Amino acid sequence: MSYERYNELMSGKLPEDRETRSEDRPTNTPRTALRQVDPAMKAGYETNKERVSTLLGFQRDLEKVFKGGHGIYLKSFEIMTNDMDVLMAGHPAPECPENCAQGVKVAIDRLLTAITFDPMTPYLRDLGLEFCKLTFNWASQCSKRKDIERVSQSVTRMILGHQTMKEVMDTIKRLIDEAKKTYNYAPGAYDLSKHYLQSFKDELEK
Repeated sequence: MSYERYNELMSGKLPEDRETRSEDRPTNTPRTALRQVDPAMKAGYETNKERVSTLLGFQRDLEKVFKGGHGIYLKSFEIMTNDMDVLMAGHPAPECPENCAQGVKVAIDRLLTAITFDPMTPYLRDLGLEFCKLTFNWASQCSKRKDIERVSQSVTRMILGHQTMKEVMDTIKRLIDEAKKTYNYAPGAYDLSKHYLQSFKDELEK
């Protein structure tokens, strides 16, 4: 089932998270020094985690975007959520091996490339926003990788900028359509100047 079809059929209910395993990721050992975690922050993380898990479950859409290189996103998701789960439980952030951090960096760089050169589909838009949110939080709180933080922010800004531009274009098209209707239908009661309407129409169409 495609992501677009999923959006049409579902009304807020999300499938259960996949269970994933890693052979080369060190097992997180229990911590004793617990700290208080802001409930709102924890709830936000859990929601974000669930959304990313759901989006990564659409294998066909994922493979279409990343042309067979989608496995690194499943792996990166596992690495980041393992660390964030420990942090949200009140333990200190676990150490992040360099090879794990570099894998996440490759994933976020590929996402930046896709956002830059591929069509902005609803799936790519939603995956980009949710995955970058998880990545930014993990990079800032766990791995302390400023480079990953910056790329995550860049991808997010590009997606939001695209959405804003689309809204602007839709508004301009609507204004042009309204101007054309007004120009073609000018009741005598209004006594509007055809020259004024033509000038208004010309300005909107520039």
